[in-house]
Amino acid sequence: MSWGILGGETVEFRSRGATVRGHLGRPAAPGRFPAIILIHGINGLAAGGRRAAERFGDAGYVALAIDWKSVEPDPHDRVILEYVGDAAAYLRGREDVAGDRLAVGGYCRGGALTYLALGEFPAFRAGVAYHATLKDEVGPERLDPYVGLERIQGAVLALHGAADHTSLVTNTYRMAQQLEALGKRYLLKVYSGAGHGFALPDGSSFDPYAGGDSWDETIRFLDRHLGA
Repeated sequence: MSWGILGGETVEFRSRGATVRGHLGRPAAPGRFPAIILIHGINGLAAGGRRAAERFGDAGYVALAIDWKSVEPDPHDRVILEYVGDAAAYLRGREDVAGDRLAVGGYCRGGALTYLALGEFPAFRAGVAYHATLKDEVGPERLDPYVGLERIQGAVLALHGAADHTSLVTNTYRMAQQLEALGKRYLLKVYSGAGHGFALPDGSSFDPYAGGDSWDETIRFLDRHLGA
């Protein structure tokens, strides 16, 4: 089912004593809808990320793309996870959100944070990781996304490009193997010839086929696990 959208809007929520901005997309129809929190990558919340939130609104979801650079330019992963937790609380407080049907998703660094958020907040029923930046070694501002996977309760959709030279697809294969060993629910789809940033039109290697197909996969996945 397709819903008309009201258009995106800038919203704010409180976290760690600060005001965090975000871009919200929501269905135009009245009701209580499942919701997804979107985590952008290292380039910030650009037009493509805002449009993605609005497209989720058109698909029957309330989507909050958090702007984690709106407080400080390069926060620690732990700080961003706190933003995610408070964004979830903000969504649960909205009259148009079914608070027990929440998901999280992210692009690039936000894709890696998706795995961390699923482990940190087991109430998330699903997570979508687009071309997640997974590294063999992590720096001082990053948490290891392979740690804590045993705490994940929600289903995972991992979407990656086979020609991604920023985050090699072998790292996503490694993630899938660990999820498999732990008995977690996941779906992995790899796009031949697609590079890093294939999913959004303003991405570094936007691929119309992979971007379009990954969107279709995302909506099918969320409909299945969140019951839209």
